[in-house]
Amino acid sequence: MNEKEKDILEKVIKLSKERAYIIDSLDSQNGEPIGGGIYSLDKIELRSEEQDANQKLWDYLLSLSDEELLMVGTMMLVGRDGDRGGNMERMEMYRTNERIFRGIMSERDGAINYLTGKKPLGEYLEEGMRRMSWSTI
Repeated sequence: MNEKEKDILEKVIKLSKERAYIIDSLDSQNGEPIGGGIYSLDKIELRSEEQDANQKLWDYLLSLSDEELLMVGTMMLVGRDGDRGGNMERMEMYRTNERIFRGIMSERDGAINYLTGKKPLGEYLEEGMRRMSWSTI
């Protein structure tokens, strides 16, 4: 992993965790749990603080190149799903998840919506980075 990729992942992690914190804070104040760590922009009414945080994350992901977005999505899947129950080497695990996310990326806005729909996106990315042990991708 090069420094630019590391910086991109760290920025997405930061934005995602800020958004999750806002959601959790508002939920605890209002007693409105979303549940399951996942929310859909289509199914909930976003509060203004959530909208702002989500927009920052969306805008940042939108600013990435296709290859950078593919890397973020792949690392999210590596963190969430790992080797999919197999016993894969790191690079095989990365490439398998990369093929899966490449299919999701057939529509760029759909891929960004997929990523922003994951409340624990930052945690998934951190776990993906841990599983890849900062290896060169």
